Amino acid sequence: MSKENFKYDVNEVLHSLETIIRSDSAITKLRKEYGTDFSMIEAGIKDNLIKDKAIKLILRLAPTCYKIGDKVFLKCDTKGSYDFIGDGMDEQTATELIDMTTKMNNGDSYSIYVSDTSYFPLASYTEMLDVKSYLDSL
Repeated sequence: MSKENFKYDVNEVLHSLETIIRSDSAITKLRKEYGTDFSMIEAGIKDNLIKDKAIKLILRLAPTCYKIGDKVFLKCDTKGSYDFIGDGMDEQTATELIDMTTKMNNGDSYSIYVSDTSYFPLASYTEMLDVKSYLDSL
């Protein structure tokens, strides 16, 4: 059985798990699939022993968001191989971040593309739940 080549950031997934714990509906969905022992799920994430399917469910229930300035950005796909001009580095992947604050306020939005998200702070649990609620309403 081949393991899927799915990459994830442990801190992002742990933050999403903490966000799920703050949402009754998200907890119910996670419990339905994986039971109630969140400490085991957390340990599995930290030790890279949890199935990709579980990670994907966690990220679907509480998608990764960053707080940049006064805006919340939803992390989308990371793909490609791009040469970001002026960074003095070789080709890198690009991650799309969608401005959800503007999207939720007036329906307009824009995306930015970054080569590394590690410099951005994760959005608060409440902000992530607000984004998830908005996405579910679409």
